[in-house]
Parts: sequence; structure tokens; C-alpha cells
Amino acid sequence: MHRRALLISLAAVLAHQTAHAGAWDHGSFDNDGALDWLGAFLARPSAASVEAALNAALRTGPLESPEGESAMAAAEVVAAALGKPAQNLPKELAAWLQRADRAHYQKLKKLAGRAVNAVVSGSQSELRELWREDQKTFPLWQANGFDLLARLGEPKN
Repeated sequence: MHRRALLISLAAVLAHQTAHAGAWDHGSFDNDGALDWLGAFLARPSAASVEAALNAALRTGPLESPEGESAMAAAEVVAAALGKPAQNLPKELAAWLQRADRAHYQKLKKLAGRAVNAVVSGSQSELRELWREDQKTFPLWQANGFDLLARLGEPKN
């Protein structure tokens, strides 16, 4: 009986880790997908790449987790460019902001708000569903999204 209980406990731990694979905390940059997108953006920064990531979150149909992670990171770029950065802003992004032409990002504010709402509150968001599986961390992840919306000056759905 002890062995069965141990196997059940191990399966529960592995299931939790699988749901959050690639994520180590609830922040917008606390996952592999967001950091991969950010690395590609910083290698060739452009408002067009930010806009593409935001638009990907607004396509019809299911919003897959990687697109959701990228959209959250792109929205963080917009917020930071508007002078409202996240507290845990990656240092590479902070360095880029020092030399960036931020004027192009103002026009992306509303698009960023819509994308964040699609990720955090959308019924088709896979990322939202993955986070909802853990009732302890889901409210923290959701609050991070709502904070991002507030920094963008956009309403939450």
C-alpha cells in the first residue's frame, strides 16, 4: 500500500510540473517561451515584431501557450517603452530601453491590452487553462496580467 501511495504522489508532482513546464514563476518573463521571444526581439528589435506577437494572440481559434507567453512578453515591451516597466524587467530589456526609440510603441498600447486580455481572461487561452490547474498560483499569474493591463492603461475584461 505504501508503494501505491508513493506512486500516486509522484504522479501528482509530475502532472503539476508538466502543466507548468518551462515556467518557474508567475511573472510575464518567468518562462522559457517569453525569454525565447525576448531574445529574438532583442537580436532584431522592431515594433513590427512586437505587433506580430500581439496579433498572434488575437487570431480566431485556440490561443496556444507559446503564443500566449510571447504576447505577454511583447505587451511588457510596450508597457516598458511607455515608461511603465515590470518590477522584474530583464536587464537586457532595460538596457535596450536606454537606447530605444520608444515613439513607435505608443500606437501598440490598445493592441497590447487586447492581447493581454485574450491570454489572461480569454476562454480559448491554453495558458490560462494551464495556470487554472493550480489554484495556489493561478491568482498570482492572473494578478500579474491585471497589473500589466493597469500599466498599459487598458481595462481588464
